[in-house]
Amino acid sequence: MLTRLQIKEVIKTLNDDTTKMYVIDEFEPCIIKHAKRMNRNNITDFNDLLQEAKLGLLTALERFNGTEATFVTYVETYIKGYIQHVIHHRKNMENATSVSLNQPVSAGGEGESVELGCLIEDEKQTVFKDIADSFDYAEIINVLGKIDKKESDVVKSYFLQEKTLEEIGDDIQYSKAGVRAILMRGLNNIRLQLNSGNSYAN
Repeated sequence: MLTRLQIKEVIKTLNDDTTKMYVIDEFEPCIIKHAKRMNRNNITDFNDLLQEAKLGLLTALERFNGTEATFVTYVETYIKGYIQHVIHHRKNMENATSVSLNQPVSAGGEGESVELGCLIEDEKQTVFKDIADSFDYAEIINVLGKIDKKESDVVKSYFLQEKTLEEIGDDIQYSKAGVRAILMRGLNNIRLQLNSGNSYAN
């Protein structure tokens, strides 16, 4: 872990990419410790947790404006918060889809069935279509710059670049389930921003 003197030097250059990579390396044992402790029941993919925890750390660096005395506690709070968010979201997904994604479910017609995985894919398309039909393209693009960067990048990769979940996962080192969760979270946040009228807010 960083010493008080090292932290003091880090705080001077928090926006520097080299500093960010240095802090990630120094906090990696801390990230792994919290990820293992909070994911004891293997609720979600461990690598997804590590990536989210690092995102939390970077967010903490961007927002930190305290002193070296509060730096470690501040950063760890963000790390644990991002890990907990992923685990909580994964639990909700498992509770909502406690059957196999390949298991046939009723499609509403007599004798008709589809795979649950297809319904989830359709849900993403439906949410995005609703957004596209209800708001101007400029508004949507503006909001993409206001939501979480990872969510924005995944939404753009999936809908604008037409990449598959697997391809996006390879790009950002996430599992397919992890990418799906980020995508749905991003779409929901876009819709919330647009519905609240904050798309052009400063």
